[in-house]
Amino acid sequence: MITSKICAARQVLLRGASMAVLFAASTAAAQTMPPAQEEAAEPIQGEIVVTAQRRSENLQSVPISIQAIGSDALADRGIHSPQDLAQFTPNVSITAPAGAGSQPSVTIRGIGLNDFNTNNSGPNGIYNDEFYISSPIAQGSGFFDLERIEVLKGPQGTLYGRNTSGGAVNLISAKPTDSFTARAHAEYGSYDTVNVEGALGGPIGSTLSGRIAAVYNYSDGYTKNFFRDRNENGTNNYAIRAQLLWTPTDDLSILLKEQFTRSKTRAAMYKFYGTLDPLTGARCSVADVYAMQCVDLFGYGGRPGFYEGDYNRNEKSTLTDSQTTLRIDYRLGSIDLVSLTGYDNAKRFQAEDTDSSAVRSLEIDYTTRSEEFTQELRAGQTESNYNWVAGAYFLSEVLTQDQPLSLLLDLDDLLGPGGADGVANIQSTLNRQKTKSFALFGQGEVEVADGLRLIAGARYTWDKKRFASTSFDNFQMGGKDNFGPPTNVSTVDNSLSEEKFNWRLGANYRFSPDLMAYVNFSTGYKGGGFNGGFLSSDPGLRELQLQAFKPETVTAYEAGFKSSLFDRAVTFNLAAFYNDYRNQQVQVLVPSPIPGEPSFFALDNAKKSRVYGIDADLTIRPTSELTLMGQLGLLNSRLKEFVSGRDPTQPDYSGNKLAQAPSTSLTLSADWRKPLGDNELTLHWDSNYRSTMFFDPSNNPYTAQPSYWLHNARISFSLKDGRYELGAFARNLTKKKYLVWNADLSDPFGVLTAIVGTPRIFGVDFNYKY
Repeated sequence: MITSKICAARQVLLRGASMAVLFAASTAAAQTMPPAQEEAAEPIQGEIVVTAQRRSENLQSVPISIQAIGSDALADRGIHSPQDLAQFTPNVSITAPAGAGSQPSVTIRGIGLNDFNTNNSGPNGIYNDEFYISSPIAQGSGFFDLERIEVLKGPQGTLYGRNTSGGAVNLISAKPTDSFTARAHAEYGSYDTVNVEGALGGPIGSTLSGRIAAVYNYSDGYTKNFFRDRNENGTNNYAIRAQLLWTPTDDLSILLKEQFTRSKTRAAMYKFYGTLDPLTGARCSVADVYAMQCVDLFGYGGRPGFYEGDYNRNEKSTLTDSQTTLRIDYRLGSIDLVSLTGYDNAKRFQAEDTDSSAVRSLEIDYTTRSEEFTQELRAGQTESNYNWVAGAYFLSEVLTQDQPLSLLLDLDDLLGPGGADGVANIQSTLNRQKTKSFALFGQGEVEVADGLRLIAGARYTWDKKRFASTSFDNFQMGGKDNFGPPTNVSTVDNSLSEEKFNWRLGANYRFSPDLMAYVNFSTGYKGGGFNGGFLSSDPGLRELQLQAFKPETVTAYEAGFKSSLFDRAVTFNLAAFYNDYRNQQVQVLVPSPIPGEPSFFALDNAKKSRVYGIDADLTIRPTSELTLMGQLGLLNSRLKEFVSGRDPTQPDYSGNKLAQAPSTSLTLSADWRKPLGDNELTLHWDSNYRSTMFFDPSNNPYTAQPSYWLHNARISFSLKDGRYELGAFARNLTKKKYLVWNADLSDPFGVLTAIVGTPRIFGVDFNYKY
């Protein structure tokens, strides 16, 4: 087993290294040739500067796999949420099991946490201006007035904070400047979709500047609810961000940022698919399920339209999130000192029609509150032949959950008055979790020979977590909607303490100013925790659910190159990777032995899993007016050894693919900009492909999403050197119907509940810049 693993890793990395060497030889000759197009002789696009390694660098100089999307590209592609971002980042999937714009579930290179419970953070850190957002309910905030988004692929266990065993997403907001700036964006589209965004910034005094930005999103929704005669799955949220930058001296700057988000929607109306044969009650075939030929436990068959349903519950979802950060930068000689303090307070309530039907078979209320404080102190130095950074990090978080789950409340309608006594039930779960984490970290890079640089880094983490939970049942007694006193009362108070050392070793060699090859070896870690979901009434199963799950660890290998040819007319980057995971945290669906009780989701540890693949991106600028881009992600993922310990039947998932890990993801785009005096005409097109993927580790064919393409387009005309711009756009141009999340609730409800992808949207927009 060890030999085969080493051989597989060696093959992946040798292929990547071989490509780098061969490419170096060919490009050395290629760059002596004259450019094919006269227009490409001059640099066409400016450098993209990122801060992925805690210092400002040209994207092409960073020896890791990273994708950066700037503000113009965000606008052209209509990226307003985490789910929008996933379309344009191969080997990245982002779903929203709680509904659009809330609690994003991020998967990078096959590593994610498809868990809708709010007390567990995923293995891919989400950062807002380097502030780590721990609570899942707050991770969807901040997608407005951005300078860029950086997606770091692969474990980031050295420089970044907690839980980055898969990667990281960093949102970089536009900052205050010493000159006056203003921008406005407004768009209107199908389903009364409205997005209005604006920002204003500039000097307030000789040493003080500020910036304020706001956004408002609204949509009627694209799902028709025939039960209540209205549209569902809409949006209604706003956010505001204010920043003050004080620079009393050339060596000192203090940046204070306050951000507030408010959302009030009727999101997460799932698409209903019955799974039972209406005549025999047997489980239907996959084809019959999606042809809407089947029914649920109550005989309801759903609506035939993809964007239709009968939702009896007056569902609502509200979120408030307040975030404050204080960043202090001080230059002491040649040393850069940074203090970053962050605070986030979020609250979400969601009343959910979980069964997605006109009867009350399964309804859930979620109330979650989280409060997070972080402090990072670091020092660093950047010289021509070396650089280093070292620091300390602290996190404290308190999270509470109140989750009543209502089961089979309309069962009397099927069995007769009183027939549901002792079966219909309201299960309540009250959780409180406290987390503390402390880490010391450092990383250095030194040039040991002309063009050759070596990197070494380390991080030592201490984690403590305490989880208290109380759960009980209230069974129906005396007829419909009459419930008895609490029974099956269970109270637990568990804690865990962990510590882990992670490291990174790397090397990069610059063959020329425009070609660099690199290799990295690193480890990553994600702390263990507790299941914050619903508990079974069965004592044995409940005991399994309440056991802590283990920390997740990874050893990662990566080799790649980055190249810019013909004065940046062509850019080609490639990375090959192999990641070996131990105790990967995986969500499983556990059937209950109690009749009428639903299956339960729980987090478990897959003893061994691995992923390997390739990330590649190519940009060609044949003229100063035309830019062609292609980004490819190839992924092979496997659960190598996984017998679920949460399920008494111990199903064996070994050999299955990881959830939300399509083997192929591809993005193609073209941008044509035609100057017309002081004006400009712009055409944009992008096509995005995802191969078949599963939503759970069982690789359940009933919840698989087949491969699909999405196509988007935009045309715009700008006036007066880009100050004013009018545009029109189309998203999902070919009206592709696809699912972004799916859960099998066949036992006992006879239903699949899925979140559908956004339908085709046409719209117009206006932009102003000063």
